[in-house]
Amino acid sequence: MTDGLLFFLFMSIGVDMIYANLISRALVGFSGFIANRYITFSGTRVRFWDSFFRFLLAWVLTSILSTIGVLIAVGLFLQEAPTPTSGLIIKALVEIAVFLLAFVIQKFFIFANPTRDRKRL
Repeated sequence: MTDGLLFFLFMSIGVDMIYANLISRALVGFSGFIANRYITFSGTRVRFWDSFFRFLLAWVLTSILSTIGVLIAVGLFLQEAPTPTSGLIIKALVEIAVFLLAFVIQKFFIFANPTRDRKRL
């Protein structure tokens, strides 16, 4: 939700949709990493920098998917340049899928305890 609000704000002040998407994802992504590391997956024994570099890799992947998804959706559903409101609606729909993928990546790749979580797979 915060990602969408920042995206809307950046588009409202004239930032291009692609840059608005990447900036909002970066700001929310880092705060999400910290929250997931210390709250959601607080039992992890993975070293900070190991999980941070894995997070960066996953963030790049999901940001590329998000940006491509937004561009495809704009091309499919809008006849003109996106407004902040139409961009926000499209971004929200794309981000639902990206969020689910990102959660799975974080649970099993970024914050996975090597011995405990591999046994579950």
